[in-house]
Amino acid sequence: MMHYLKLVRMEVHRFRYVLAGLAGLTLVLQLLAVWLTTNQRLSELRESNFVDSGAQFSHSKLSFTFILYNTQFMYALPILLSILVLVLYVPGIWYRDWLGRSSFIYRLLALPMRRATLYWSKLTALLLFVFALLGLQAASLPLQWWIFRAMVPQAWQAPSYLSDIIGQNKVLQVLLPANPLDFALYYALGVLGVLVVFTAIIIERSYRGWGVLYAILYVLACTLLVVVPLPLLGTNHNAMGLYPIEVVTIALTAALLVLASAIWLGLRLLRRSISV
Repeated sequence: MMHYLKLVRMEVHRFRYVLAGLAGLTLVLQLLAVWLTTNQRLSELRESNFVDSGAQFSHSKLSFTFILYNTQFMYALPILLSILVLVLYVPGIWYRDWLGRSSFIYRLLALPMRRATLYWSKLTALLLFVFALLGLQAASLPLQWWIFRAMVPQAWQAPSYLSDIIGQNKVLQVLLPANPLDFALYYALGVLGVLVVFTAIIIERSYRGWGVLYAILYVLACTLLVVVPLPLLGTNHNAMGLYPIEVVTIALTAALLVLASAIWLGLRLLRRSISV
């Protein structure tokens, strides 16, 4: 356990500046997006004929939901950038050890511990990065809402609700789905994808020249097993005589098989096929 915690701490320490930069960029750009959009809409309201009527018409008021709906690109830009960086870091978290100075990976593999500890520590670190940024996003929404209320006169404010706020922004719909099952499904698929990439990297490192081909074929096979069942079998028709619940069960079983095989193969190769 101590080796595991030390390895997780090491991975977090190595990524800390990138993580802090992504967090700061997300916070600043989203606050700026809310401020600019709110300021623009206020200017439009002041110039309109509705302001003279005491803002008694509902369409002359502003809601925080409306602001987020009208700032989709600038609001989503730091989120998409963070996702891109984390996706690129999935292989990077392994290759920086192999390709770095003095092949640091061999020192890690030589430690008196099970090699599976290294595997799980890297996955844990990536999950910490994801949920740290996700937590920042959730925590920043009240701050953005407060800035909106501070800028807009009380008489011009229309009520907003958290479910509506998330529902009107396409990126937030994916990051923070209202349905707990959707939340679990999205992030479970994300973890599955990370584990498949982990195993592909270990395959490549185990077989080197041919390993690149093996890794590509492995990723393609896993992708087909997970992606194909639903569109092929379909859930809205009975072309193959299956009920929707049966189709979902087949797709879930395929995903679980891919998950189990990725973990088993990755750990087996890491333990037996990579020597120091």
